[in-house]
Amino acid sequence: MAIALTQCLLLGMLLGPVDDPNADEGIKVTVILRGADSDADLEVLTKALRSTKGVKLITESVGVGFRKFNNRFTTPIVVSVPKSPGTDDANVGALATVVSKAKTSNRDKFPPGVNLILFTDGTLNESSIMDLRSSLSRLNGVEVDQPGGLGARIQEGWCWIQFENAGGAMLKEIEERAQASGLKYRRLKDAPDE
Repeated sequence: MAIALTQCLLLGMLLGPVDDPNADEGIKVTVILRGADSDADLEVLTKALRSTKGVKLITESVGVGFRKFNNRFTTPIVVSVPKSPGTDDANVGALATVVSKAKTSNRDKFPPGVNLILFTDGTLNESSIMDLRSSLSRLNGVEVDQPGGLGARIQEGWCWIQFENAGGAMLKEIEERAQASGLKYRRLKDAPDE
């Protein structure tokens, strides 16, 4: 028994920790969670996000954010989403599939979900939002045609895109459509242009 334990310890030291900090970091994106009506709901939502396979929360402090379109949102959260095997793409819609099942206290009134955030260079306006809506319309995995499905905090220079709870939204498709609409954006608030 002692020999087997020693072998396991040696193997563990050679292979390193299971959650290897040098492993592929995935693709960093900024999201906000819907359904955060209270601190307790916030805890349930972030726990669900953390439970999503391969996702790592980069943002350390998450808070209850703003209220709009009869929903409650968290503050922006930076997460690392795993790349789809063999690609430079990520199934960001998988976040919504997991978070939408979170058992929040007011889930009937404020359904849980996930929105992708895109930060702009300050040129965001109603016209650019309408162009983005047209470009993303009928794209699998996003709900831009629903009330509150696409919106912006123009003064703060960012917009959001709501994911369908069934999942399916691929980051490259969203970004290609955003670029086609003429929107100049970045995934992270303080990151250089991508």
